[in-house]
Amino acid sequence: MNGIFSAESLLNQIIISCNDFLWTYILTGGLVICALWFTFKTRFVQFRMVGEMFRLLTDSAVSTVEEQVQETRKNKAIVRQKNI
Repeated sequence: MNGIFSAESLLNQIIISCNDFLWTYILTGGLVICALWFTFKTRFVQFRMVGEMFRLLTDSAVSTVEEQVQETRKNKAIVRQKNI
């Protein structure tokens, strides 16, 4: 009976060691590589649009709705002029 428990314990230790290695080194490295790849492919969009992000966060929702209504009215007027 002791042999079974020591084999299970050994297998458990192997699994734990593999799991720790994968989650510590492989996953971390993969995430860093993916982050760099996306950063270059999007031409550093997360840094270029910081000002726009703060502008959108500080805009009130009411002014945004009002701007959308005005934009829609403008577009409808342009369409009417083109149809005449």
